[in-house]
Amino acid sequence: MSKPAPFAPTITPTMEEFMDFEKVVLKARMDYPNVGIIKIRPPPEWKPRKSKDYSDADSIVIPTPIKQVVQSTSPGAYAQLNIEQNSMTVAEFRKLAEQKAKESRIEGLDVEKLERKFWISLLFNPAIYGADMVRGLCHLPFHNSHSCH
Repeated sequence: MSKPAPFAPTITPTMEEFMDFEKVVLKARMDYPNVGIIKIRPPPEWKPRKSKDYSDADSIVIPTPIKQVVQSTSPGAYAQLNIEQNSMTVAEFRKLAEQKAKESRIEGLDVEKLERKFWISLLFNPAIYGADMVRGLCHLPFHNSHSCH
């Protein structure tokens, strides 16, 4: 039987507060200093991008992408290291992600085999994450906000 997930606080800022997303994140860090993850729920009037086109964000710099290296320490036990990489733009990150997606395209496997292949692949093909940014990749009404640049 699995344990319930630990408490993750949920914050729902007003639209006015949400316009300065960096401030929302910093306040959340102050309000919950010992919590590893916080859910920030956008206000009801906020609308996400209508398309998956992020070309307007290509010049944003990801200051420290993280390479997640997984190492087997003994049968069934693993250690994970997060290694900071050189900064890169969103355009460079996208190109890298698209290249990795082409290399790892798998078809015809059931979910269990696909999941096993994914976890094994982490030993040989470390993932790179660009999510450790105070500011996010956002869209209107944030596009002209200092929170996006």
